[in-house]
Amino acid sequence: MGSKMPLIVEVISKETIKPSSPTPLHLRTFKLSRIDQYAFPVYVPLVLFYSTNKGSNKGEYDVKEDKRLDHLKKSLSEILTHFYILGGRIDGNQFIDCNDEGVNFFEARVNGKVSEMLNHPIPEELNKLLPKENNLYGLGPKVLLSIQVNIFNCGGMAVGVLIAHKAADASSLGLFLNQWAAITRKEDSEILPSELDLASLFPPNKDELQFTPSNGSSTKKVATKRFVFNASNIAALKAKSSNNLYVKHPTRVEAVSALIWRCAMNVLKMRPEFVNSVSVAIHTVNLRGRMVPPLSNLFFGNVMTYAMTTLKIESPPELHCLVNQFRKALRKIDGDHARKLQVDHYGHFALGNYFKGATEKFVRRELVPFFFTSWCRFPFYEADFGWEKPIWISTVNLVTQNLITLMDTKCGIGIEAWVALDEEDMDRFECEPDIIAFTTASGGAY
Repeated sequence: MGSKMPLIVEVISKETIKPSSPTPLHLRTFKLSRIDQYAFPVYVPLVLFYSTNKGSNKGEYDVKEDKRLDHLKKSLSEILTHFYILGGRIDGNQFIDCNDEGVNFFEARVNGKVSEMLNHPIPEELNKLLPKENNLYGLGPKVLLSIQVNIFNCGGMAVGVLIAHKAADASSLGLFLNQWAAITRKEDSEILPSELDLASLFPPNKDELQFTPSNGSSTKKVATKRFVFNASNIAALKAKSSNNLYVKHPTRVEAVSALIWRCAMNVLKMRPEFVNSVSVAIHTVNLRGRMVPPLSNLFFGNVMTYAMTTLKIESPPELHCLVNQFRKALRKIDGDHARKLQVDHYGHFALGNYFKGATEKFVRRELVPFFFTSWCRFPFYEADFGWEKPIWISTVNLVTQNLITLMDTKCGIGIEAWVALDEEDMDRFECEPDIIAFTTASGGAY
């Protein structure tokens, strides 16, 4: 389904799904952790695509659409008792009111086939598969989770998910989806108790933050494009990014990040207003495995920080130098760094002040940030609700300028890079020789 056949999505029902058991009174007021407080007030989007209705050899699932929807609603209600904060409301930056008001559940019909859409996925079209929610920026209680189940004419399905970043990071979203899927498959033995109380590990700031996180929307027209680095692209790029004196064996995330950042700086240096500017690459880092002792992936919430690298735009270095800079910044995120985040305002207080100053410099065009977030190795492709694992996972059209989201290809070896840039910059970026050389020309999701 290409540009000649726009995706037609009709929402036919909306329900509120509440936890199957009421949240105990002593759990009704949930404190945000310090890291939650600094999380951007946005919804994290994800769409999971499933092929034509068929079972997964784990149960009796060769069911009609209404039965599948009933299973999803019932299991969602049950899993919300384990993730009770998601059934509450957030208002402000201190607490979640776990009042069991529930999550939004939309049912939609799509005029087309899953295969047609995946042959030529268009970021703007993917937005239609998500619930329509306002952002989290502003006054008043906000819903924390919304689901839209889209049924295609062929019987295929796309599950669109919006989860509040104030409540969860990407690792937590993967945990929630897989636990929900296990209950839907009636495999309750796979449900492990999640750890929700991160405020005891990262005590919240009781006073107003010196820096108020933005919702990330740009006043400029932002274009989002998907760039696919397949297995052979990754191997060639890692070889080009390696250097015995710097980093001999770069990871695929390091290599792809370096290429994208370098090409983006090449684009910016062509604009006179940015020639003397500085660019900063800000990588989101999962803290769970870097803490001492490490935290398990059952810790639900925001357990992350940022690694930052700064360079002048006028002279982007070679790829191996950028990879080396990334590696050095990442090594600073260790057990000591995590401990300082726990015991005082180090790190996130400093980061808040940094972002506050950076915003002022950005307005003056002295500083250009690029935000990198890697969802690679998170278990999104394991979310089997009983009709086999997803055939494709995607994010959607992004509104945050200079945001780069890296995701696994289905085989787990390649990377899909979702890049959001100023429209004019995107036109130049996709013509960069290295982007053309190291990404596949195929627009399909398979």
